Amino acid sequence: ACATVPGESAAPRGVQREVRERVLTLARAADTQCRQPKVSTTELLDVHPDGRPMAELWTVEVCGRRINYVVSFPAKKGPGFSVREER
Repeated sequence: ACATVPGESAAPRGVQREVRERVLTLARAADTQCRQPKVSTTELLDVHPDGRPMAELWTVEVCGRRINYVVSFPAKKGPGFSVREER
């Protein structure tokens, strides 16, 4: 697996791996016929006052179409994030 994702994710590498697995799992569920979805880009949307990422947009290429996911990171330091598909 890739150590980093394309684009401008500000999440630590370990968290990037977790987010990558989560969005790819969601993408596979959205199109069960597509065997090789991939993260095509990431974009930093907002940051917490201490400079940590607050929200990022992750775009996944799913057999010719793109699905966008907004990844939100909690204000408190520590593990955890939420992912929702942007419609």
